[in-house]
Amino acid sequence: MIRYNFMISNLVKAIRCDHDSTIGAGGIIYDTKSLRILIVRGHEKWSLPKGHSEPGESPHETAMREIYEETSLRVTLQPNDVHKKILKVVYFLIPMEQGVEKPIEPIDTQEVIDVRWVTRQELTQIYPYCNKQLRYLYKHWDYMMYCLYRKARRLLQTH
Repeated sequence: MIRYNFMISNLVKAIRCDHDSTIGAGGIIYDTKSLRILIVRGHEKWSLPKGHSEPGESPHETAMREIYEETSLRVTLQPNDVHKKILKVVYFLIPMEQGVEKPIEPIDTQEVIDVRWVTRQELTQIYPYCNKQLRYLYKHWDYMMYCLYRKARRLLQTH
């Protein structure tokens, strides 16, 4: 009987999580020239630019707002743009075709104290100081870069 109740309890938790387990959105911003991603540092950990959704805000709207607040980059996203859910956060894959010419400074300096472009090799050096989502990206780097490459190719073919 105890095992049965435990299984039911876990099933209920799983259903609740599947119903709406997304708590925020952000972006995996990728420089196609230098093969680097943009990361931000809060007071404790390095992470991808992301944040919590405001009431009535869609994931792509949250991602655009948070990316701007944390990096000063203005990106345009659509709901059907390529995205990946990593541990309750929806990340939109954003290739930067021209690289970034201007310095990147956070708008919200209360939450973000540094912004940096890094390669996978550079992530190795700061891995102990990365949050769970950034660690996931590190472990699945090749797959994520493949998705970004395909998206960048599609964008170039349509322009």
